Amino acid sequence: MIAPVTVGYVLDQDGRTPIPSDDIEAVAKLISDYPARKVDRTNGVIPGIDVSTVFMPDLGLSSDGSIHFESRVEGGSQHGVQFRYPTWALAEEGHARLCRIIRENPDSFT
Repeated sequence: MIAPVTVGYVLDQDGRTPIPSDDIEAVAKLISDYPARKVDRTNGVIPGIDVSTVFMPDLGLSSDGSIHFESRVEGGSQHGVQFRYPTWALAEEGHARLCRIIRENPDSFT
């Protein structure tokens, strides 16, 4: 018998816990469903700067299998800066911390 191959991660029934999946259609569906994988989004942290934090169904494949969430700065001089987290709870905390850092140091981001 051939063992299933993990093609990505999906969220468990709680909607917050990543679990490996061999169902490529389920992974692809989740990748295209932004609302289902959104942890948080803050538009206008300061003018022109947004922060988005999401579950990334394929991120665990490129890491050691423990990193599944990503915050990303959109706009400003730090556009594209990313921070990654292993759990939904840490992603929520990281999102809030990143927004606070931007608000406290706006000159570093404009």
